[in-house]
Amino acid sequence: MSETVTKKAKINNLINLKKSVACFEGAKYLGTITQKFYRKGTHTGHGVQLPGWKYPVIFDLQKQEQRMDQYEDNGYAWGSQEDWHKFCQEYAAATAATHQLSMGVKPENIQKRYLPNGKISIKVKVGSGLGVDGADPAGPGGYGVAGGSD
Repeated sequence: MSETVTKKAKINNLINLKKSVACFEGAKYLGTITQKFYRKGTHTGHGVQLPGWKYPVIFDLQKQEQRMDQYEDNGYAWGSQEDWHKFCQEYAAATAATHQLSMGVKPENIQKRYLPNGKISIKVKVGSGLGVDGADPAGPGGYGVAGGSD
């Protein structure tokens, strides 16, 4: 059965939303749209079409709500929840990188890596002289973890 559901992920930044779309293979940012869903009316917000989904996800950045039409029956679905979770991870990674950039970290010192368990690791290379008395706060190798885990 189809149902329009509302998710409450903390997605509230358009720049990071667009970065997430750019990193998620097959996703497309649709701009501000009004979408009619199968059962429960129309919703307006930033549309993102995830690969393989029948309807786009509609993002209300102010309310931090996302609306999507879900249908699943006998192995057939209008969209993969696994893809939704992966998209939310991309958004979290984009947010972590944006935060580091706002603190003056250069883009080339931010490393994103996809782990075998499906998580995303963000590492920030910290230059020498940034720690107390010139010590590197990340220790040998110069990386401090900004988000994710190995």
